[in-house]
Amino acid sequence: MPNEAETMDSNTAIEGSAPLEIRFTDESKGHITAWEWDFGNATAVERDPFHLFTVVGVHKVSLRVANTMTEFACESTDSVLTVSITEMELEAPNTFTPNGDGANDEFRIYYKSVKNFSMVIFNRWGRKVYESTDPAEGWDGTIANGMADPGVYFYVIEAEGYNRNEKKKLQGPIHLIRGKN
Repeated sequence: MPNEAETMDSNTAIEGSAPLEIRFTDESKGHITAWEWDFGNATAVERDPFHLFTVVGVHKVSLRVANTMTEFACESTDSVLTVSITEMELEAPNTFTPNGDGANDEFRIYYKSVKNFSMVIFNRWGRKVYESTDPAEGWDGTIANGMADPGVYFYVIEAEGYNRNEKKKLQGPIHLIRGKN
């Protein structure tokens, strides 16, 4: 008997940082009446589900499809995807040039797989000039809607990753450089 429930043949690998939401699409051929996606930590029974990966590591995703409408029920299982979620990464530059040219205009953090985040920037006298809890947000070199003076500022960043007890603290100087007007 030919298998009328063929699953997709391509094994694919995806790498990303948490949280990573992926929409899965069934490319099976034939008359499919049932789907079971196995994500390792959860399952889904719809044809094209979304799944949110938040745990760092390698996740094997498989799909089981079936045709239960025939006298002889057919089913097939295939490993369709490998998802790799990277560990938390944090990097901070030491210089930025907020001059409006579109290059390096904000003090921005490079990050991956960050769950909780706090960044505070101080001037040389210890006064807080900027604060954020969003790692995608950058400091544009302004203080109270005015241009901050060029010079050295200091940052303190605390972050928590998706792995249990994964925490990092970065601190250091930032050089704000402005061109001559």
